[in-house]
Amino acid sequence: MAHDVFISHAARDKVVADAVCARLELRHIRCWIAPRDITPGTAYADAIIGALSACRIVVVLLSSESIGSAHVASELERALHNGKAILPVRIEDVYPTGSLEYYLAGKHWLDALTPPMEAHLDKVAEAAGRLLGIQAKDSSAPSAPSAPPPPAKPSGFLASKTFKEADALRKAGQHAQAVPIYRQALEMFEAIDDQAGAALCANNMAFSLQPNNNPDGSWDQAISTYRKAQAWREALGDKAGQVIVLGNIGFCLRLNNNPAGNWQEAFKAFRRQAAVAGEVADKPAEARALADAAWCSMPTRNTQGNWVDSATLCRQAAEIYEQLKDGLNHGLCLQNGAFSLIQGEKANLTDETRQLFRRSAEVLRGVGADEDAKFCEDFVKFATSAADQVYDQACAAFNSHQWAQAAPLMAQAAEIFAAEGNLSRQALCLHNQAWCLDPSRNPAGNWATCVELYHKAAELYAAAGDATNQANSLGNIGCALYPTSNPDGNWAEARKYLQQAVELKRKVNDKGGEGTYLSNLAFTYQPDKDPAGSWEKAIELNKVALPLRVAAQDVQGQASTLNNLAHCTSPQRNPAGDWQEAGAYYRQASDVYRGLGNLQSAGEGLHSCAFCLIQGDGKNMTEETWEMFRLAAQHKRQAGDMEGAKVSESWLH
Repeated sequence: MAHDVFISHAARDKVVADAVCARLELRHIRCWIAPRDITPGTAYADAIIGALSACRIVVVLLSSESIGSAHVASELERALHNGKAILPVRIEDVYPTGSLEYYLAGKHWLDALTPPMEAHLDKVAEAAGRLLGIQAKDSSAPSAPSAPPPPAKPSGFLASKTFKEADALRKAGQHAQAVPIYRQALEMFEAIDDQAGAALCANNMAFSLQPNNNPDGSWDQAISTYRKAQAWREALGDKAGQVIVLGNIGFCLRLNNNPAGNWQEAFKAFRRQAAVAGEVADKPAEARALADAAWCSMPTRNTQGNWVDSATLCRQAAEIYEQLKDGLNHGLCLQNGAFSLIQGEKANLTDETRQLFRRSAEVLRGVGADEDAKFCEDFVKFATSAADQVYDQACAAFNSHQWAQAAPLMAQAAEIFAAEGNLSRQALCLHNQAWCLDPSRNPAGNWATCVELYHKAAELYAAAGDATNQANSLGNIGCALYPTSNPDGNWAEARKYLQQAVELKRKVNDKGGEGTYLSNLAFTYQPDKDPAGSWEKAIELNKVALPLRVAAQDVQGQASTLNNLAHCTSPQRNPAGDWQEAGAYYRQASDVYRGLGNLQSAGEGLHSCAFCLIQGDGKNMTEETWEMFRLAAQHKRQAGDMEGAKVSESWLH
């Protein structure tokens, strides 16, 4: 039978296919449809091939069944091979995938999705008639003027194919030619709501829009396109993709690349990149972004930047590069961090920056970057004053606990710094000299001289506006006035200076320092030290100190304060104390010491806890206290304290 249209459909869609066939034939369009038109005795495949060869167009019904049908795919392949026109009709809300997506790429289709199907049949007949070049008229009634079929939704296959064409041009360096093709692909990805495809396409298109790649490009267009890509990446929750795009945005905003850029905006982009890279544990990207952010925040280029931020970011980057064993970048970030610190100190070389330069030189020499290493070494050499050189010698003796040798060198350095008008460094040298002359560590020392030097240091720190170190010198005066160590000391005087140190530490929000000096102040109120003291006051101050030391993550100090609380609440010393409360503090202290690896102190804490619990329980040994003594002995043995272990074991028998 001669025919114009071959109807391709899945077996499940036979009812719709028959309805389409009937409407086309009502319009005098001859159709071939299986199984109706297969001659009995003819092989099915032969009949299909023959019908496809004889038709002029193929109407294919797209449904969830047909897009997965191998038979429908084969029919379309043969139709295209023979040059037949294709009219896709969607009867379900699906899109072709796989081989069907390839065969139908760029084809316009009709949508016949909403019931009743009857309402769509005339449109199918009219579209088929236009493809055949005939006026398809209903034999029973005049037809209304037909509207052109709606434009087809582009396929993912076509969008991907177009993107690959543009990408090939980009990789070949033909950026100007790539841009318009990227735009076509991007429009297709947007039309089919493929955010992942759109994000990748926008990122690569933006790269081809950068004027450093494309003379006809535009930094503004590149940045706006990268921002579109970033928005899609955020919508997808694709943090790894965001890391890439944010780095590209930062690059485009740098004034050394883009004359209309903005250092502060570039800084923000790199900071955001570092944060996102940290979230996905992309250490190389995080380190690179931190280094870029540091570079953009230097006030020599960014009027809104500051040297403190730059130095901090350089250090963070250096730490990561050290973990990655990237010696060159580790060393360079240390160098840049030291440089930023110097600028923040108004070009004064400090101990901290000197050490950073030396460490940088050491790391850079280790990776063969000798020129960079020499720069760091020369910087320290030429910037080091006579006072610095003396101070370096003093520090060498100080760090090796050679107190008698360190004290005069610190005094000499202090005199030179005084002549230079450098109050902070003079104060530091005097403070360290006082430390060296403390008789508890240097038998040749002198308490009066020690206290006097701390006084001078505190006054100089105050004049320099350094409240933090002023507090340290005042606190050391308080400790040097303890009568338990200084025969000429005075508890009331000690308390006065420690109270000043506490107030200054509180003022500068140094929780660790405040907690330390509160604990020292509490010590001066213990009646077993000062008969005029008060257990109640000592306990109160230690309780205030404890959360401060926890907040400052001063674990050693936390254990010490817990021990002090146990000491002050034990009825063995404090008649108003409580055995259970003291035992609880000893147990907490023991746990902290064990966490620090200090098994000697952990064992002592457990022993004291067990002793307190026994006293509070009418001197009766329980299973719990027996186990505590056993563990106390075990810890002490592991720490090498055999005598202490024997004392704890004696309670087991």
